[in-house]
Amino acid sequence: MALFEVQMRTASFLAAQLRGVQSRRNCLPPPFPIGGFQIQVQRIEFGANSIRHNVPSEFYVYYREPRLNPDPPHFFPTPNRATGFKTQIVQPVTLHLVESNSVLANPNASPPAVIPPISFSAVLTLSYDPVPFEGCKLFTRFDHIEPGQLPALPPGVNEDQLWEMIIEFAKNSFQVPPQEFNFTGGLLPTSVTWIANAGVSVNHSLDRISFRVDPFGGTDASDIRWTNFYSGALEDRVGAADWGLFLDARMLESKLTRDVEVALQSAPTAPFRPNSIGSRYFVAGGVPCVDVTVSGVVEIPLLPDVDVAPTVHFSFSTQTTPPRLVADVRLDEIQKLLDFPARLLGTIKSFAPPLGYVLELAIGDDVRGIAGKLGGIDVSPDGMECTMLTPTHRRCTIEPPAPDLGDLRMRLSGCVGQPDGMVISGEMLTSTGHRLDGGLTASQPSFESSEFAWIGPKVSCSQASNHLLDDVRRNPDGYASLYAEVAINHTGTTPVYVCEVQVINDRLGVFPHSAPGLQLLRDLAPTKIKIKMPMPDSPEYNADPYPLDLLVKTSAGVQLIRIPAPKPMTDADRALVVGSVDVQLRACPAIWEWVHEAKEGKFDLAWIVDPLIDPPYEMQLGHFWDVRITGLIGDATVTLFDQKGDHLLTAQRQPSSTLRLHALVPPAEGTELTMLKQGEGSVENAGVEISQQVISSTSLIPLPNEALRLIPATIWSRAGIVALMDGKVAAFDMSNPHAPSRVGVWSEPGLTAVCPWEGRLFLFGARGMTSIGSDLVRTPVEPASGETVLGAAAGDSVVYLLTSNGVDVRAGSDLHKINWWPFEGGQSILRTRDRLFVGGKRGLASYRLSDESKPELEAVDERTIVADLAASDDGTIAMLDDGSAIEVTVIDRKFRELTKYGSIPPWAHAVWLARTVALLDASHRWIAVGVAGDSRLEVPMQKKD
Repeated sequence: MALFEVQMRTASFLAAQLRGVQSRRNCLPPPFPIGGFQIQVQRIEFGANSIRHNVPSEFYVYYREPRLNPDPPHFFPTPNRATGFKTQIVQPVTLHLVESNSVLANPNASPPAVIPPISFSAVLTLSYDPVPFEGCKLFTRFDHIEPGQLPALPPGVNEDQLWEMIIEFAKNSFQVPPQEFNFTGGLLPTSVTWIANAGVSVNHSLDRISFRVDPFGGTDASDIRWTNFYSGALEDRVGAADWGLFLDARMLESKLTRDVEVALQSAPTAPFRPNSIGSRYFVAGGVPCVDVTVSGVVEIPLLPDVDVAPTVHFSFSTQTTPPRLVADVRLDEIQKLLDFPARLLGTIKSFAPPLGYVLELAIGDDVRGIAGKLGGIDVSPDGMECTMLTPTHRRCTIEPPAPDLGDLRMRLSGCVGQPDGMVISGEMLTSTGHRLDGGLTASQPSFESSEFAWIGPKVSCSQASNHLLDDVRRNPDGYASLYAEVAINHTGTTPVYVCEVQVINDRLGVFPHSAPGLQLLRDLAPTKIKIKMPMPDSPEYNADPYPLDLLVKTSAGVQLIRIPAPKPMTDADRALVVGSVDVQLRACPAIWEWVHEAKEGKFDLAWIVDPLIDPPYEMQLGHFWDVRITGLIGDATVTLFDQKGDHLLTAQRQPSSTLRLHALVPPAEGTELTMLKQGEGSVENAGVEISQQVISSTSLIPLPNEALRLIPATIWSRAGIVALMDGKVAAFDMSNPHAPSRVGVWSEPGLTAVCPWEGRLFLFGARGMTSIGSDLVRTPVEPASGETVLGAAAGDSVVYLLTSNGVDVRAGSDLHKINWWPFEGGQSILRTRDRLFVGGKRGLASYRLSDESKPELEAVDERTIVADLAASDDGTIAMLDDGSAIEVTVIDRKFRELTKYGSIPPWAHAVWLARTVALLDASHRWIAVGVAGDSRLEVPMQKKD
């Protein structure tokens, strides 16, 4: 059996597991009653963990036996199970407890402890198991707790009840979703969807943990190799490195044999005819090598065949910048093979010229073409990027199959040959690129609240602004609001999450209990709670006002925040409201002049930093700008340039509508955007409104392949997305944007499209249509029909499939066809609220959906070649084959261009899930996840001459 194995130093693995536990959104459980007390878990501390490998157990092992299991892949359990020991993590936990009433009795302060801290250890059992169609996953299951020494308990607190509560708490706290951990990607044929055996074990000295995969199973019914593995008898695959990935010599031989065979079949080397191909793995000076020998004959017309056996030589090494596995492929003997007929012909012509000339006529094309044949033979290992250094030497590189596990990132540093296979090795880093140095330090939350104050409104330079200041002066009370905020921060390095903000003790209901009046900017500290409200108009409240009580529940404690009752508005408050509006409007005359003046005009847009909310620039994913302009006339346009002066977009003025510009740009100090207006405007209607929104970076999700797009999908989570890749699709739960979880990864040969529909994810590939349900079980739906599905779009009651022949309308749980119409050269399909758009090599078409099953052609534009489509707030983004994009809408059955983009805007394919944003990075190998802050109305402009 061919084996794959990843070994890593136990200390690094444990550090990553500890950091994962500490970094989770560990919301505290509600109070529980014991002995007349309402006990509240106030803080959880996780101590240094350890590995354990001493509990005997048995493990299933499978081998291939068609006689006992006729269904492919014919896996059947061995007569005897493998024996060995469970691999377990022992995680120390300390609970800090308080009495619930003491939280309420101590506003704006930490409540005193009722019971001294209680310590115990949770024992977690690890298993590394195959999952059909998904490779292998690491499962962490709660096993039991090992109680520590209890401190003296208050009278009435029952010890047994306390431990029952702790056991229930531990069960809930350690319900860890399975972790994706596949390291055979690209090394197995795509037809392999079932793994025979996989497991995890630890060596005898407990300093190395190993994950092993046997994809195919053997034909031998013995369990002995897996018994040795589970018993801790492990070959050292790490050496001096942090981790090592072992690739069995037999697997390398098989893969490279297949690669060379495919290469020769795709580029025939007449007059050579191969008969057999074999490989031999060996180590030369520590370098892993494989020789692939091709046995065959050279066919020469009018002469006997000549037996030959040239060899293709592979040697493996690594490069560190960027980290890549390198394969040097040498074709010296293939060159000799191709030169053979030419040399033979020269010899014949020397001794028997007439015969030589006859032979040259007979095989002339073959001989004259020999020089170019070597370049046509691609024996590069599958999936590699190769460069031809000489006609007989190719250097190929590939991203190493070094998967990430939780907080671990495996960085390549070396490659060595061992007698039974090759080991790729490297160092372990955190997701931020730092060395693992144990767990995180404990955090304590801090709260700083303000009193209620009177504030004025946020205003823009719109038409209404002309008379706004006079109105505010006459009636400041009508424009004023009460505002207070609570700033939440923390000490230590463990993340602190705000799990809930609850208004309590509000007997008259005068305070806001939810958005928009009560807002939590984000759930990860540092953050803010913002309260904005009018003065309570309840006579009963004004006669006996009371404070605002907020019960703030975080992952590091519960605290009551008390904000004093708001005070009536004074003349000084009114003056501040008028002054705030006056300051905001002072820039408006210059803006109105910029809109209506005939000449070109520029304004700089500078980001206004909120130091209490905006994270440091290195923790920001981007800045989102929303600019709205009114009052332009004629053919006026507005163009946005980035900080470097590169063209971002040009928007065309539209009749009877506000011109709107969107931009998502990297954070920058000073001027981020420059706005150029060309054309005239109207003095009466001139107005500009600018808002900015910071997108805070929360996490990065690695992808196994380069992604084509992200798609929202609520099958497994209300905040779910799927990533469509070449031959794969991955689903993620984004409920916690700081720690997204992977739901599953599925391979599908020839995958071209996916579509969430009626609680299932439909996949369209070379094998036809399949679906994955909420139970993660894949079900065949429809076999391949010969038509390639190029895209899919879900409606309310139907699904539209763009095929190589046209557009299908499908309905029902089996997606049976109910309608069809032709569409040549289609490449993308998009369904918006009331329209269906189809784009391709012959332009863009829009269909009305008054009847979803029978879309009505509304507009056609054949002037562009559309490569892809995306929805926008104001229209549809058509991404063109030249790398640019246009935003269009349909007016009076004609396409109207709203905006022209110099390149595809980064937000076009972003998925917005409430405030969570997911988008692909430049390499399309990572999903960047962020959280959008409040949209802030600003006038950050400086006019340029």
